[in-house]
Amino acid sequence: MRGLRAAGSIRANSPKLKNHRLSRWMFIRLVCEIAAEYRRREDGYKLMIKAKLLELLTLLYRYQPRVLTPRRGKESEKFKRVLDYLYENSARPVTLEECAKIAGYPPAYFSVAFRRFSGKRFCDCLSGIRIENCCRLLSRTDLKIRDAAAKCGLGNSANFLTLFRRFKGTTPSRYRKEHQR
Repeated sequence: MRGLRAAGSIRANSPKLKNHRLSRWMFIRLVCEIAAEYRRREDGYKLMIKAKLLELLTLLYRYQPRVLTPRRGKESEKFKRVLDYLYENSARPVTLEECAKIAGYPPAYFSVAFRRFSGKRFCDCLSGIRIENCCRLLSRTDLKIRDAAAKCGLGNSANFLTLFRRFKGTTPSRYRKEHQR
């Protein structure tokens, strides 16, 4: 028990982890510890599994970004209009200023409010929409990868590859091979 605690115990007051998001290794470590407890089935293993599951839930709650929906219906409607606009115009250059104008907010406030509403930064949301559109084209058409990217507003090939890997965890060509109809 002592070795397990020293290997990966997380303290709530640790300044190092205050702004830390749940990392993959923390999740994997807990799942492996749960599996090991189950395999060994020593006295109290059920209680230990419950404790590990609670730790996992606590980490998920504590370190994942929170989506805070606006309290007022008008605010929510403004952001829905912005999201609709992003989906309709994602193939062309869309600026934060344009979207702020649609929502009726100054750009600086819009950026903060958008993140509070969606749980994502504006540029990440727009990039995600573009990557999803590109994935649709890659799986349903025979367009060249760079042409599909350009059609979705992702013209810069180096940036496109980086974004695609970040959002999908694979390359566009692998994605096409795995998902082509």
